[in-house]
Amino acid sequence: MTVRVAAILGRAADKIVDFAERKGVDLIAMCTRGRGGLSRLILGSVADDVLRSTHLPILVVRPPGLTGTPFPPQTEFEL
Repeated sequence: MTVRVAAILGRAADKIVDFAERKGVDLIAMCTRGRGGLSRLILGSVADDVLRSTHLPILVVRPPGLTGTPFPPQTEFEL
């Protein structure tokens, strides 16, 4: 299995979908905070935008221990 990592500037959802389609990736894997309600409405959701913008399969993972704060209490996790 080959995993690629890239840093690209721009609107996150658009850049993720564009990169994945140009490079012919098989799967887009993303983390999400699992934000809901008013904060999601105001801040939006990159994962949701990606889901709505591509035909590619997407794996969305919520990091364990996430409490709804902007930064999780742990910096590493295992899949």
